[in-house]
Amino acid sequence: MSRISWKFPGRKKSESFVIYKPEGNWVVIQSDKTIAKINLKTGYGMLNAKGQNSKYFMHLNPSLGAIKYKFSPKLINLIKEKMPKSGDMIGHGIYWG
Repeated sequence: MSRISWKFPGRKKSESFVIYKPEGNWVVIQSDKTIAKINLKTGYGMLNAKGQNSKYFMHLNPSLGAIKYKFSPKLINLIKEKMPKSGDMIGHGIYWG
């Protein structure tokens, strides 16, 4: 799996995020305590970094604490740089399609 390290405002330290397979211009990154869905073209998306509990896909819903957020161009470039490309091995014998 591809991972990046990033510190969002309000967090004490940086977290390790998994980068999920993009769907069009959208990509989801997830750590133990934070989840974000980012449009890589516009830089806008949803972020849930509230509290200390684990975050899952359902936590991208505003009723569960997600907020609209403008993501840093530096973060977007880091995601693009680390995102697996077609043919990359992402696990033992598992290749990115």
